[in-house]
Amino acid sequence: MYSRLFASGFAACALAAPTFAQTISAIPQLSVSHSILDIDDAGPAGPTSLLTLRTAGSPCSVGLANLSFSSSSVTTDTYDLYAARGRGLGWNGNGLALIEASGTFHSGDLRLDLSTPCTEIGFGLGDYAGSLILDFYRGANLLSTFTTSTFGSTPVQRFRMSGNSFDRVELRRVGADGFVITELLVETGVEVTEMPFFPGLHSTIDMDAVGAAGATSLAALNAAGTPMPANLRNVVLSANGQPLSVYDVNTTLGRALARNANNQIALVNPPSGVYQPFNARFDLARCSAFGLSIGDWQGAFALEFYDGSTLLETVITGNTSSASPRYFYMSGATFDRVDVHALDPNARWVIPAIYVQTGANDCCDAIPVFAGTSATYDTRGASSSQPPWPCGQGANDIWFRYLAPCSGNARFETCNLASFDTVMQIFTGPCSNLSTLACNDDSCALNGSRIDLAVEMGRAYLVRIGGFAGNTGAVALRITETPSGIGSFYGIGSSCGNVGLQASGTPALGGSVHYALTNVEGLPFLFLGLSQINFPLCSAGCSLRVLPDLASLQTGSLQAAIPCDPLLVGAVFFVQGVDYGGSAGCSAGAPAQLSTTQLILTTIG
Repeated sequence: MYSRLFASGFAACALAAPTFAQTISAIPQLSVSHSILDIDDAGPAGPTSLLTLRTAGSPCSVGLANLSFSSSSVTTDTYDLYAARGRGLGWNGNGLALIEASGTFHSGDLRLDLSTPCTEIGFGLGDYAGSLILDFYRGANLLSTFTTSTFGSTPVQRFRMSGNSFDRVELRRVGADGFVITELLVETGVEVTEMPFFPGLHSTIDMDAVGAAGATSLAALNAAGTPMPANLRNVVLSANGQPLSVYDVNTTLGRALARNANNQIALVNPPSGVYQPFNARFDLARCSAFGLSIGDWQGAFALEFYDGSTLLETVITGNTSSASPRYFYMSGATFDRVDVHALDPNARWVIPAIYVQTGANDCCDAIPVFAGTSATYDTRGASSSQPPWPCGQGANDIWFRYLAPCSGNARFETCNLASFDTVMQIFTGPCSNLSTLACNDDSCALNGSRIDLAVEMGRAYLVRIGGFAGNTGAVALRITETPSGIGSFYGIGSSCGNVGLQASGTPALGGSVHYALTNVEGLPFLFLGLSQINFPLCSAGCSLRVLPDLASLQTGSLQAAIPCDPLLVGAVFFVQGVDYGGSAGCSAGAPAQLSTTQLILTTIG
């Protein structure tokens, strides 16, 4: 029996999970790019519109096509929002409305129509402590039905579809009670829009300024960028097999980027220059905007936007006009490559200028950041965004966006990470209606800024960093997360033999735990399970004390992160170590030489 137990225990416990089409599961947080429509921030109470809700979305784009309540009762309920927020979205008897805590609402069901097919969605309910039935549709086809857990214990819930995508969700009540919506978490659809201006901080690579005509280099192009070095990684111009043509660019610029007769990326001067038809590819640092001027051709072009090798969106331009700049902005995603080609394969064209994004110069282009230290950014050339700074005479700022993976505390700082005197401000809410949480000028060495905040799981925080009195330079942002829960480790029994087991870390939502064997003499194993047992291994008193239904690992050390799932609070699991070959425990042949550690009970806070 013992040998069979150890044979199964030493094997890996992970089994391949079967896959099913169109399965719905509850998830602790959304993993896709999404907007949070916080109803508190949607505007004043009263009748509302889809436009108002979309405008309230953060970071700036919401894939919400329509939202409607269907009244199924005339019962009027007093609004006593369960989530304890200022207002909620409900059915006021006549239409969709934002309802204050003292208002009334009618019970009804909700339908969400989405702009593009999605795989994840989330929402928070107020004044409702029951479950909902969710119907997921693709067009007119019902894909799957899912019954949620009780909203009273989890006022905000999130869901993922595996094996398909949906473009409509209908929420049906279990029972007659009505509800209001406090939050919507909507996946942002990918969309590219041509803009009349470049949306954000960028470099203009004007070919007149790059240098003398002739062969050029990526370094020369990047160096020509203004006001900051461009995020240009590579330029590839490919011939399309057409014969060489005489350069007769009809713009007034002195030279342009083309492919010359020697198959080089070159700056060509009119009217004596010679160039070939080509397709262009621009590899970039991750961007949400891009622009270029096209000369010597007035036909239409195709721009293909990629994330790595994945084509995100294709835009067909109208006819160009004499090297006029064309600017494009992507919402719902970012890209790192743009391919450009004329729709006419015989087109002869040149590129007088390129416009490359260089940073997050406003709220809508905020750079996503996570725990740890970000990349270093240069604020030279950054403009001063709205709203006005309330501290430190801040100016020339850039923006970051932090999505809290867990509720707890977070520290935001530039301490020892900036070459200039920084000012920091943190907001919540959509870009159209920001609420200031804190603003700080000097809190640490080298005139750095530091803000400590209590953060809420799934909520976005916008961090603006500028310079005192407009100072500029290089800066990075460090974020340190501290879980708010308090868990515990508790030792049960004692070791049998020389081997020991140490536990450390923070056993709370968003924290991590570490288990390490000490005094190992043979082959180390760690067993994790949900149930405590007492299986004697030999007469020396060594016992296996955990049923290893979570994992059996041939290792002497384990580091594990605890997910931010509120349902895990109060959960317990057991860990025990075995040194197969260790001394002072079971002797050889009885049934094997080994020693065991005490059992450690871990409680998640």
